[in-house]
Amino acid sequence: MQSKDPYRLSSCLHGNTNLSSRLLKSTSNPQLPVQKIPLYCKFTAMPNAISATERELLVRRAQEARANAYAPYSHFFVGAAVLTEKGNVYAGCNVENSSYRVTTCAEQSAIANAVFHEGKNMQIRALAVTAGEDVVCSPCGACRQNIYEFGTDARVLFRGSSGPLDLSISELLPEGFRLNDTR
Repeated sequence: MQSKDPYRLSSCLHGNTNLSSRLLKSTSNPQLPVQKIPLYCKFTAMPNAISATERELLVRRAQEARANAYAPYSHFFVGAAVLTEKGNVYAGCNVENSSYRVTTCAEQSAIANAVFHEGKNMQIRALAVTAGEDVVCSPCGACRQNIYEFGTDARVLFRGSSGPLDLSISELLPEGFRLNDTR
């Protein structure tokens, strides 16, 4: 669901608590000027935004989960954390296998953990994924579809090539689908 407001928060600024304002950039019209807004309303232009506290908790839990990753083949250690609609946070890490096809991604591990604890009707509000301080790591295609299955409006936090990003799953997977919404 897109906001009718043509401005969206600059995604590479999140997490910096020293900012006195945030920049808004137009997503629909690049000719519109960049605007500043005060911190107290920093997420009003973003649908389904999460608070700075929730964001910090998710990233921290993803980093903690990363420490448990099993990646003896790729040495690419990934952690993820899911924030559910109920307000709970569940973490997971990647688990590799010598038969690469059966490797489990961190995002899938975290989602499975959330489903285990909350049941099949679990809904994702946000998910954070990390592979290290300055390592680019966005969810793979299969993980994007898995996130979409449990949260069509979920926020996804990860490091992109230009820095930290906070995008909706619909931005990452514009044609996501569900076969039957019988949950």
